[in-house]
Amino acid sequence: MKKLHQYDGLTDRDVKNLNFLVNASDEVLQDWMNYVDDDDLEYAQELLEMLQHRILDVAAERSDLSETKQILARYKVF
Repeated sequence: MKKLHQYDGLTDRDVKNLNFLVNASDEVLQDWMNYVDDDDLEYAQELLEMLQHRILDVAAERSDLSETKQILARYKVF
């Protein structure tokens, strides 16, 4: 399986930002949202959409979806 940044053309900074978005607590995300502008929110949405597409691609590649379900269980729905 390809790494996310190789698959999606993400830079190391993009990957770092995506990791923040999916691993931050609700409180940290709320605080972050109080300080960012619309461009930052749009960029975050684009990163999360890339992750969603990658997860769907991984799921489509596998007949056993148990690993995919485990991956999806780690992420919150915003």
